Amino acid sequence: MTDLNQKLFIANLISANGVSLNDAQSRMEDETGLSEIVKLEIWKSDGEIRIEVP
Repeated sequence: MTDLNQKLFIANLISANGVSLNDAQSRMEDETGLSEIVKLEIWKSDGEIRIEVP
């Protein structure tokens, strides 16, 4: 989910269901299976890049 989609999802939960911000964030994380998105920008590399996902 993009950052904008996450914010829209949360805003819709708050406005349509009257839930709190914390509850909406928790529900979004539960329904999407995501709790955090990390973006890496690599500007220059002189060798092999290894990215390990936990």
